[in-house]
Formats: sequence, structure tokens, C-alpha cells
Amino acid sequence: MDMFLTANSVPKENYEGGVALGFPLVFAPPPAYRRNPVTQQTIEPSFKLARFTCPSCNQLSDQAWFNTYANAIQNAEGVPLRIQGADLERLYHNPQFPPEVREQKLEYWTRVNNGEVFLDRWAPIHSDTFVAGLEVSACHACMKAAIWFGGEMVYPQQDNKE
Repeated sequence: MDMFLTANSVPKENYEGGVALGFPLVFAPPPAYRRNPVTQQTIEPSFKLARFTCPSCNQLSDQAWFNTYANAIQNAEGVPLRIQGADLERLYHNPQFPPEVREQKLEYWTRVNNGEVFLDRWAPIHSDTFVAGLEVSACHACMKAAIWFGGEMVYPQQDNKE
């Protein structure tokens, strides 16, 4: 199934109050690749499988697969938006937003600024620009994702497979 790599691709039940509750792509070393503790079965992640041992949680689990699409950045600067430092502090203290919205915005931008990549419901996206050779699989058990480039998993990296 073709999906946008945006929050609109993720089922609505994975969101609460407009904030994503899953599919985090955290750029940190994953735990060592090991056997599933329940079944003692390990199925190495593969571009050709819909079920394998997740490289993040090490559970044998079904995987949701996503194609990716590109949408041009449409701001005045023509570069990706990042709110950080003093600007993030001003946003957090902006009385225009209710406290719970300010907390959501702070959490969102902190995650982005810390290098996390995750699906989030932002705005409807319509694109006919398919990013060929770049796919994402998301684990049904832990909701974390793996990035695949040219059919090879490039994130998370697996250094110490047991």
C-alpha cells in the first residue's frame, strides 16, 4: 500500500489530541540484536518480509511498510523549520496557547531538535513525487521504525548481532 511518510499515513488511533503516540524513529543505538525471549526464534529483518524480529525491541512482530513521498518546503526561507533555543522558550511561554498546547509544542520541538524522526499529524499532504528506493517499516510491537534504502536496512544499524 502506498503511504505518505507523514502523520496522515498513520492510523488515527495512534494519535491523541493531535500528538503522535507511536512510530518514533529515535536516532540512538538500539539494544543488541537477540532472539525473541518467548519463542526463541529469530527472523532477521528483511526487505522481503512482513514479519521479522524488530531491530529495536527484539520482538518477533508484524511490520507495517510505508513508501515515501516528497513535498516541497513552502516557507519563505525555503529550508526546513526548526524552533529551538530562545525561540522555543518564547513559544513555550506564549500565552496565546493553552498550557497543554504549549507542552505539546515543547515536546514536539525537543524531540525534533534531539534528532528523533517520527510520524506526526501536521497537515494534509498531497504529492505525486515518489521517493524511489526509500521505504520505512514500523514494528507493530513497539511502534519504532526502520529505514530502508535500496532494499537494505540503514537504520537502526545492527553492530552486534548475537
